[in-house]
Amino acid sequence: MHRNVNQDSETGRLSNVSRLFRAYPIQESMDFDSSYLYSAEYISGLGTAYEDQTAERLHSIMDSQQAALLDNILDSVSGQSKEAAVDTLFEANKKNWFDTLSNHLDELFSIKGAKAVITDTAENVAKKVTLEALPALRDNPMVMEQFMTGIDARVDGAKNGFKDQFTLLKSKNALPIKLIQVSVFGADLGGILARRFIDELLEDVCTKQGEDYIYEGAKVEVTFAGLFDCTRRSSLDSGDTMNDVFSFAGILLKPLEWIGGGKVIDFDKPLHGAVKKALHLVAAHERRVYRPLVPLGPLKSGWDESLLPGISEDITGGLLPNEQRPSAELSRVALHQMYHAARSGEVPFPNFNTLQELDPLTAAYFVMHDNLAGKSVQYYTHRYMQQAGNKKLSRQAFENHQYIYSWWLGKQYADYKARLKDADSGERSWLKKRWGWLEFVYDEAKYVERAVTNPNGYVAYVQGSNALNMAKTFLYPPSREFPKDIATFFTYFMHDFVSSTAFTSSPGEQVKIKAQAESLVGSHHFFFARKIESVEG
Repeated sequence: MHRNVNQDSETGRLSNVSRLFRAYPIQESMDFDSSYLYSAEYISGLGTAYEDQTAERLHSIMDSQQAALLDNILDSVSGQSKEAAVDTLFEANKKNWFDTLSNHLDELFSIKGAKAVITDTAENVAKKVTLEALPALRDNPMVMEQFMTGIDARVDGAKNGFKDQFTLLKSKNALPIKLIQVSVFGADLGGILARRFIDELLEDVCTKQGEDYIYEGAKVEVTFAGLFDCTRRSSLDSGDTMNDVFSFAGILLKPLEWIGGGKVIDFDKPLHGAVKKALHLVAAHERRVYRPLVPLGPLKSGWDESLLPGISEDITGGLLPNEQRPSAELSRVALHQMYHAARSGEVPFPNFNTLQELDPLTAAYFVMHDNLAGKSVQYYTHRYMQQAGNKKLSRQAFENHQYIYSWWLGKQYADYKARLKDADSGERSWLKKRWGWLEFVYDEAKYVERAVTNPNGYVAYVQGSNALNMAKTFLYPPSREFPKDIATFFTYFMHDFVSSTAFTSSPGEQVKIKAQAESLVGSHHFFFARKIESVEG
């Protein structure tokens, strides 16, 4: 949702789907070396302009902006010439070409160390928060968010694109087309559109003959479905979480239904059983009420559904550096994992190990520039998963990941309060501005704790959701030392747009947020684990 190659190329917000699209080969005429034809089509995200452009044109747009981005990176490298920087970017790291590690992340490990290096991060986060809370300000998507428009146009456009490409390729080549292998990628709401497209392609466009699907004499196979954190609700949807709260509380909210009713894509089916291989990468720390996960359904042989640390944008891509965290490269971990899985699923991506040699321009979309102590986000993600475990999708896994995060936040809050006691006025002002959002997390944790003795219906939901345990973990974190690599991972790489509503430095906004936090119809969901929606077979 809200992702579009045309606009994202200019701002550097390319999603993982866009990067994979760039890596897909295009060959519309047969030659002496191969009888295979390759064609790609990109469908823009909901809430953005839907334009019919060729893959070659979109690749050109992406590459022109990528070249400018690389120049900016080179210009930012101090103390060395551009030639030396290029050597660093593409040749210095012989083990992994994609780990250039050219951008050193300054000391930000502790609240104490952060003061010297954080400059405009809070202001950037405030802008991001505004856009997240009021999506009408970004790409003018309000109509889509409220009325879920553009869904049919995109699914129908993808089906028509399939037909048009078949006709085009057939006209360019004398040999008959016997086999069509389709791979589909989608993220966020686009993941649901991708799944609906697969259903309608096979069931409506194709004809089933026995176990096979046929289109104009050619067998059609969906060889791979690559999905990033599928959800089907817009950010204006209140989600079943708050509906459950209201239900427990016995509150009749009929007048609010017009505003708070479902903003949902009407598709809740499992992934089509004819898909040969599939990978669904799921954000382990996503908790926004309007982003419940839509799983694949019962897993078949060749299908995988795995948790990765981070929120949805950490999996789908599209963030910029210093949007709440110094690095925006956590999404590269999901990108690389999807690339390798797709190749094993017969997607004709180039060999990743030699991609930089074969096609440096395409390889640039997969590079990891940021490093901390000489190690990339891939290292810190690996260390996190080694210690955290819980890779398999389940409600318990979501809660376990949230427990670790609540523990870390509790440690951060204790450090913040301790430093406030001894701080002078200037230091105190800085701490409040940069870390004051932890006060709001504390207020919500205390609210949840008090709710145990308040029989208002909300208590039942808190107890049933394990939110009380999470709140207590924050308020009374375990005294043992928190794992340093995980703390580094949270500090530098992982985002959290539930807590980020408190990052604003505007006194008026802070008052409004605090007032909301003290009302039942507020946002008491910080300590709720993510909901998993049901899919119907």
